Amino acid sequence: MPVDSTPPEGAGIAFDFDPEVRASPLICSFPHVGLEWPEQLGRAPQVNLKKNADLAVDALAAGVSTARVRARFSRLVVDLNRHERDISRRVCPGHPDPRPRADPGDPDSFRAVIGPHHRGVVWHAAIGGVATLALPLAYPAMEDRLTRYHRPYLAALEALLDRRVQRFGVAMLLDIHSMPSSVRPDIVLSTCRGRSIRSETLEIARGALGALSQLDVRVDDPYAGGAITNRFGRPEQGVEALQVEFNRRLYLDESRLQLLDDRSRSLNTRRRPTGPRPADLRRCVLAMVSSLERHLLNQ
Repeated sequence: MPVDSTPPEGAGIAFDFDPEVRASPLICSFPHVGLEWPEQLGRAPQVNLKKNADLAVDALAAGVSTARVRARFSRLVVDLNRHERDISRRVCPGHPDPRPRADPGDPDSFRAVIGPHHRGVVWHAAIGGVATLALPLAYPAMEDRLTRYHRPYLAALEALLDRRVQRFGVAMLLDIHSMPSSVRPDIVLSTCRGRSIRSETLEIARGALGALSQLDVRVDDPYAGGAITNRFGRPEQGVEALQVEFNRRLYLDESRLQLLDDRSRSLNTRRRPTGPRPADLRRCVLAMVSSLERHLLNQ
């Protein structure tokens, strides 16, 4: 089957796109790796953008043959893993229908939001509580961010998945993130509490990652999935989605914000003195992708 190398609209502008090397029903998304700040928004906030990113998590999937979509801009511009109405009137008083959510992957959880809300589609404070937004944000400015940076990314994922459904009859999205070393698990597989993926597909992913027996792999704990997984996970229509969270201690020196090299071990933890090498983890990710591809193609 021929390779699909056609870039989706917006590639190289709102996001970076790597075409598939081998025909595959699977695509990979990295919505929080972006480190750029748009000129249109003026000066960047006085925070470390790397500390507010899933820094270099795409390096763990550098060798996959699937298509990859990677955010260019910081999540402080707009959070691609939040619904576009996940914003409070405190941030955007002129919004006609704001729906801030307690759970970004649950379309009904906006009813549960109590108190300050600053982790929606536009944050008013960076990690650590540092203010990043001169409040309030006018509604036209909010719409401009969504039009330039948010909607093109999601439209690209939609287009790529649709093309794969047309070719293979099925498609799958891996939405890849990282989590701070203060979180206990090594890897979290987020399924929107079982809504975004079939149980047999989830078990294939978990089994492949479990090949590194020392890893603590959990499902929906403590992250159940974000807006991307919720939007694109439609197993009944042949499209599955899985959010994968890698603990940064597995591949990153968080104090220096530098990738660990292949001779390094993970940073020490209370549970174990050492962890797998980054090279081992990359091989494990490749094995997961290959196993999922075979499963999808054999349906």
